[in-house]
Amino acid sequence: MKKHCPDTAKLILSGKISELDKLHKFVHKFGVKNKIDGKTLFDIELASDEAITNIIKHGFKGKKGRITMEITRHSGKYTVKITDNAPMFNQSIPTHPNLSSDITKRPIGGLGIYLIHQVMDKVHYSSSGDKNILVFEKTAG
Repeated sequence: MKKHCPDTAKLILSGKISELDKLHKFVHKFGVKNKIDGKTLFDIELASDEAITNIIKHGFKGKKGRITMEITRHSGKYTVKITDNAPMFNQSIPTHPNLSSDITKRPIGGLGIYLIHQVMDKVHYSSSGDKNILVFEKTAG
């Protein structure tokens, strides 16, 4: 019986908002290579974009930084691991923004984290030394 080996891809970003296009191309290429269905790929890309945008805007705040993203496919499950050296910020705590309030009067913040939790099956945060580690999982289909 043939074992199903995991497939992993890695991307390193310098923490500039202009690199989000590089992120999108990276996720799309991984999705095409691994024949990920459209909804699952959209969810992975959305969660990755939201998490990395939060790190850049709220963590680095215009300063230099380093973000490493790994995507792994194993037996129909996709795991995204994002590591950064921004100040500690736990994105695994779900937010509950008031989506029925007037968008022009809503406080800024929380919607990205809310979206990550809506589209991913699991979200976990840890830190090690000066590194934040955010891991989320999505099962295909």
